[in-house]
Amino acid sequence: MPRIFRTAILIALVFVIPANADESAEERRLNDMAFDLMIEGQTRVMGIVDRIRIAGADLCGKKVSPVIGVFAIDHRTIDDRYPDADFVKPFVEATIERYQLDSEPRVLATVPGLAAARGGLLPGDVVKAVDGTKIKKRVRLDLLRGKADSDIVRLEVEREGVPKTLELEVQMGCSIPGHFEFGPRINAYAMSWGRLTGVYFYSGILGFLPDDDQLAVVVGHEFAHMVLGHTGSPRGSKRYEAESDYLGLYFAARAGYDISKAPGVWDAFARSNPYAFIDWGFYRHPTSAKRSLELRAVLAEIAEKQLAGLPLEPNQGSLSLKRPDVDEEELEKHQQALRGDALERLRADQTRIQDVSYRLAIAGKEICGEHIAPVLGASVGRRQDFMRGKKAEAEAAFGVGDDVTVFAVAQGSPAALAGIQLKDRILKIDGDRIKKTQNVFERMRDSRAGDLSFQIGRGDDTLEVSVSRQVGCEQGTLIVPSSSADTGYHANRTEMEVPTGLLRFVRDDDELAIAISHQMGHQILGSMREATDETKADELGLRIARAAGYEVSKAPAYWDRYAAEQFWKISADTDDTVIPHGAMSSRAPAIRDSLEKIASEGSSGPPQ
Repeated sequence: MPRIFRTAILIALVFVIPANADESAEERRLNDMAFDLMIEGQTRVMGIVDRIRIAGADLCGKKVSPVIGVFAIDHRTIDDRYPDADFVKPFVEATIERYQLDSEPRVLATVPGLAAARGGLLPGDVVKAVDGTKIKKRVRLDLLRGKADSDIVRLEVEREGVPKTLELEVQMGCSIPGHFEFGPRINAYAMSWGRLTGVYFYSGILGFLPDDDQLAVVVGHEFAHMVLGHTGSPRGSKRYEAESDYLGLYFAARAGYDISKAPGVWDAFARSNPYAFIDWGFYRHPTSAKRSLELRAVLAEIAEKQLAGLPLEPNQGSLSLKRPDVDEEELEKHQQALRGDALERLRADQTRIQDVSYRLAIAGKEICGEHIAPVLGASVGRRQDFMRGKKAEAEAAFGVGDDVTVFAVAQGSPAALAGIQLKDRILKIDGDRIKKTQNVFERMRDSRAGDLSFQIGRGDDTLEVSVSRQVGCEQGTLIVPSSSADTGYHANRTEMEVPTGLLRFVRDDDELAIAISHQMGHQILGSMREATDETKADELGLRIARAAGYEVSKAPAYWDRYAAEQFWKISADTDDTVIPHGAMSSRAPAIRDSLEKIASEGSSGPPQ
């Protein structure tokens, strides 16, 4: 759609539908947060990628171009980035309007220390011509072609209506640009596909690796995929991944990054994702333990060359890069150590979730209405409750099998007071056999007055324990290893699935309580199909969290950050198949209104 028509439509919306003025203001506010995140992320990615591009230029042969260090886009650039994706069109439109994008590149940011910043190019500048040639078609300033014979790029720009000519002293680098990608995934990827060619890094991995030396290890890895031509071949080869680890470390070392942190990067990935250790590794990647040890060997190889004053050239075998060997006994020892660390963290995460969930369940019993029952204060489940690919992980972490097993016990809960422990198997409640996870909730809900009698399997022993009756919101939690930040309900409808990605996204237990109690609100409503359900669940959740003593004043900032990280959920114009439960531009003011309403009542009880 031509820009003039986009502008006309937006103006029409503003004047024809005045009732949406507040909503439009909310969209602009949240979009501005997303824009800030985009520019911050893009600048950080380019700062590392461009430095590596320059340092590794001689390894890229003829595929080099000037490295300017600038983030500049036109309206076609943003359209290209999200082709035919209806659910992101509102954000694309907002980006075009916010930065007044036309057919010529507008500078949004420059990388400190590189050509653009040194030459005086500023955010807001519009580039009208490059080396005397006016811009009439798509021009990528981060990937200029045909300049291998010159170290000067002359730009004609317009700055606040005033024309200027700038000469940038550039360095040549590999023709591989870097891009920031929205999303909570702790991941990055390389792609060779026309104008979208480059290396991409999600906001999730930028948050997971706040240290640039650590992030440079991953940048070097993805960069190596491009240089080695892996993106045009069948993906997922363990050899490809290992070779990219090897060559990537050379790229990072050449660029001056502290590569001693490299093994710790893969160890950190491992501890956050036990699936990287169970069975044969993450998809077709080598296990993180092997990658970590190989990188240690590469560190020694690079250090030896540096000490001898030799150039940092990777060792080339007859058919592929010649990587150092890894001692199998040491590998197995490191594998087991990291596996233990990863699974211990998974257990600790589940306990944290259960502690918050139990506190909410007890405090919210007056708000949950008919959705109350005796509360155990323990996370329970069986192997069948986990998705394929996660079953081995659950079995290793929690000892889960075909019997309903205890994953975690909340402090001070009836389960804790009864002496129930991690990995205990729940065999019977009040004499009734427990076969499925939902049976635990059904038996407790239907139990008679007084304490509950549990038969527990612990190893080869069978124990009888008495669990005191404590009523609260009927609530179970099941941890799910995932990069998502969204809670949801398991297919059995008795347990809330809490992804490990949420624990990385929240900043403290107050925010975790806000996220979990929101989903409890949906359980109370019994519906998640209408947009109005979302705002109702927000208010119910805030009441529950406040009753439990959590700092609910953090909710607006939490949900704002959530919206900025997932910009496609901001606009009310987004397809409701993408955000069926309500746009964040509508929810944000409703959340603030709910907080004011709750505070004015002077009580944390249920709404009147």
